[in-house]
Amino acid sequence: MTMVACSAHSSSTSFRTAPNPNGCYAQVFADEQFKGPGDYVNGPGRYASMSDLKADGRWRSGVRSVRTGPATTVTLWSERSYRGGFVKLGPDQRNARIDEALNAPAASLQISCNQDTARAAASTINVLPNRESDR
Repeated sequence: MTMVACSAHSSSTSFRTAPNPNGCYAQVFADEQFKGPGDYVNGPGRYASMSDLKADGRWRSGVRSVRTGPATTVTLWSERSYRGGFVKLGPDQRNARIDEALNAPAASLQISCNQDTARAAASTINVLPNRESDR
């Protein structure tokens, strides 16, 4: 048996969740510079503790870098339960060093959806018809 795999780029990050097609999501990473374990967190949502992001608890140590979707506003706090210093990112923004901005990894998170942008993103999604009759 021969197996061949190819990719346009290599990355040490693998994602478990797909981004929300309406553009309301945050792409979070455990390490600075968008490295280490990462995942998409679809919005809207509030997470008083980063360990609430996923059942496996892999975000207990916080988030150190984040990218936002085109219909998203993300607020990250330095302490649990939306306390301490905070950083707010608008649509299509990124912060490669959250822990520098907050003096700590992000400990809580809120994802808000910008409805007008989300509707526009959803309306641009094209669904291809099933062409079994063409086969």
